[in-house]
Amino acid sequence: MNIILKEKDEQEKISTPKAFIFILGFILAVNIFVAVLNRMKPLAAGLSGIVLIVAVVWVTYTVMSRKVTEYNYVLTDEGVVFEKVLGIREKAVLEIPFEDIEHIIPADQGREYGKYYFFLCNRRAEGKYILGYTDKGKSVGVIFRPSDKMVKGIAGKTGRGR
Repeated sequence: MNIILKEKDEQEKISTPKAFIFILGFILAVNIFVAVLNRMKPLAAGLSGIVLIVAVVWVTYTVMSRKVTEYNYVLTDEGVVFEKVLGIREKAVLEIPFEDIEHIIPADQGREYGKYYFFLCNRRAEGKYILGYTDKGKSVGVIFRPSDKMVKGIAGKTGRGR
């Protein structure tokens, strides 16, 4: 599989002071919650401790998935590959052969699909496209933010375009 074009949808960078304030605020909130837990009866403290653990896991997951994750769009000679990038690790999440692609159109002109995949760092960003394809007889839509060069490359390879 030869790579023709590779693009990255990057997260908006967070300023250092903003990140520092978020981390300090979160640590302060956890410390206050723990101080309150220490004054409770054992059963209530135990249940509240579980709630605290779940909250910390949820916040960590949210930060990792929304602020650290980025996506690569790879145009190859066989199809389009969508990769999830977390730190230095790149993992291919979805590979779509050209023969399965129905169209690539701007997202505001989209139609309804049975299933959607989102490969965007910011869902409110401009320049989103829907790549419609067929998977086992079902119509699926992939929403992503490619450059014009990527859109033209996909349209040129499939013969179906904008």
